[in-house]
Amino acid sequence: MIYSYDKHFYIGHARVITRDQNMDLQIDASNKVGCEIIFQEKISSKSKERPELIKLFEKLRKGETVLVRKLDRSRISRATC
Repeated sequence: MIYSYDKHFYIGHARVITRDQNMDLQIDASNKVGCEIIFQEKISSKSKERPELIKLFEKLRKGETVLVRKLDRSRISRATC
């Protein structure tokens, strides 16, 4: 993917804590605002491993915006940042 810094770039993050849950509302919200990438995780809230969130932070560049529909879905701790 080619990044262009002459326009704003949005990255989405969607997360559910069980395999039975559905993240469609989170993905739809990210798509509506124009997210070009959406990182998706189905992982327990007890897990300290957050592979997709780590990938998101690695991809994030200056001037880009991360969109999270509900902050409780992301569960980003200070230690993670």
